[in-house]
Amino acid sequence: VLLDCRFDLFDIGLGRRLFDDDHIPGAQYVDLNQDLSDIIKPGVTGRHPLPQRDVFLKTAATWGISDDTQ
Repeated sequence: VLLDCRFDLFDIGLGRRLFDDDHIPGAQYVDLNQDLSDIIKPGVTGRHPLPQRDVFLKTAATWGISDDTQ
């Protein structure tokens, strides 16, 4: 499984556009804000808090990642 998670804080759509323009065949795009971050809680979390474990595992499964994936 090959994931492309390019991201630019000043242009949040840039990573996706770069992926759409050119990427390694078979790679999947992963969005930092939507796929790799949980809801921001002002004063509690940072800009990109990690998602809850169960949510991340379900998301990773959509990319073909499981306990048997290396």
